[in-house]
Amino acid sequence: MPSLRIAIIGAGNVAESYVRQIRRLREAGLAVDLVAICGRSSDSASRLAAKFGIAESGTDVKVIMDRKDIDAVIVLTPMQSHAELVSLSLNSGKHVLCEKTLAATAEEGRGLATLAANRGLSLVAAPFTTLSPVFHRALHLLEQHEIGRPLSCRAIYGWDGPDWADWFYQPGAGALRDLGIYPLTTLTGLLGPVSSVFAMASNAEPKNPGRAGLQLSLRFASGCIGTITTGFGMQKYRASGIEIHGSAGTLQFMGHDWDPKGLEVWTRANGFWQQFEADIAWPWTEGVLDFCQTIIEGRESEFGIAQTLHVLEIIDQTLHSLESGQPRTVASRFEPLRPRPLADSAASHLAHNPLTLT
Repeated sequence: MPSLRIAIIGAGNVAESYVRQIRRLREAGLAVDLVAICGRSSDSASRLAAKFGIAESGTDVKVIMDRKDIDAVIVLTPMQSHAELVSLSLNSGKHVLCEKTLAATAEEGRGLATLAANRGLSLVAAPFTTLSPVFHRALHLLEQHEIGRPLSCRAIYGWDGPDWADWFYQPGAGALRDLGIYPLTTLTGLLGPVSSVFAMASNAEPKNPGRAGLQLSLRFASGCIGTITTGFGMQKYRASGIEIHGSAGTLQFMGHDWDPKGLEVWTRANGFWQQFEADIAWPWTEGVLDFCQTIIEGRESEFGIAQTLHVLEIIDQTLHSLESGQPRTVASRFEPLRPRPLADSAASHLAHNPLTLT
């Protein structure tokens, strides 16, 4: 079978991580080939092409779209341009993996999902936190009712903010779409759809309105409630990125959901904390593997587009809540995620540098 031929559009901050992930997959025996990279700057595209031996580089997106030998496209440009580039790629007959966010609104995202389905093409969008082994262990523990019925949850993710590009702070981007989308994806993956959201924001910096704190209050369809704190302008903190409090215990991530080190679990039955360390260093670009396997094997993606669209609707309604000062209903739903079988970790103590990042 010929290799899956991939092109990357966007040669900026995250591009090298995706290039390295594709190279790792190829070295592991997956039939994939990165054949072209296109960037806004010819220098950045040609630099990556030279460093990693990519055959073609340039700045003209049309060249990528016109090439019939390219099967799939990975979109890594500023998020304000995502929907247009995804639409162009799908209309050119190419499968698409898109960095977050897929679109500016849920309605725009649904249009892209319909276009992909009508053309028989795969469409997935970051973040891919629900693919990590730590996430699936947490989902398994919740399904086994280890902490009882989930009653409340808390998530935090913020930092001082990017200083290498202005687009992060401009309309169509912002901390909610860049950072808040991670815990929204993880919590809805673990606890199911959100039915309503209420949001508040702190006063922004006068010279940079994109730097402000943001607090989301969520009600899940299951009855669980939760909060998410996010924003650019936040400094350091020491806290679990994700906590879930149940009627019989507590489950929390060690570190952030996009770079999970493991889980800590306390149950009333045991009366002590248990720690589940991650067996491997999981790369946040892991969605590339599922994306490629989906196309090569002709199967459904493990990362469903319905959840992506649900998260986009939560973001829509969060922004409406900030404007109105009122809670907003989230109408969409998606099928609950199912945990993978737990991997045998009996020999995990023998793992040494399990992930090569070079």
